[in-house]
Amino acid sequence: MEIINTQTTLETKEERRSFYQLIIFLTVGFSGTILTLSLIFLLTELLQFHYLISVITGYSAGICNNYIWNRKITFRSTNPNIIIEYSNYVIINLIGMFVYTLTTFIITEFFYIWYFYSSILSVGFSAIADFLFSKFWVFRKKRK
Repeated sequence: MEIINTQTTLETKEERRSFYQLIIFLTVGFSGTILTLSLIFLLTELLQFHYLISVITGYSAGICNNYIWNRKITFRSTNPNIIIEYSNYVIINLIGMFVYTLTTFIITEFFYIWYFYSSILSVGFSAIADFLFSKFWVFRKKRK
């Protein structure tokens, strides 16, 4: 009888590096999420902005925050063409913003859940896609 090892292992250096990048990416994303949600709440509750305007503004601030940290820490980019790199990052995050805003709207308007809770629930819809686009398009390493 053969014993099968069902434990997943990260065998290659690239697998380990990708796993650690994902963990750091999610940590950076968490800080961006705190910034985003804080702005959404403050803009809506204190300044009386419509919640969708607050969502777009907060998410935009999160994009800027996350780009800086992902460039420096997660992917350790040394790309000298920051304008192109940042533009690519913004493009993929605009897709994420659309999904996030639409999901927040649907949960709020059709399921009658408070906009702030809807915003929290909407976070998960873009995290993995943002990581994959960031890793393989924005911060991809050029082959030597």
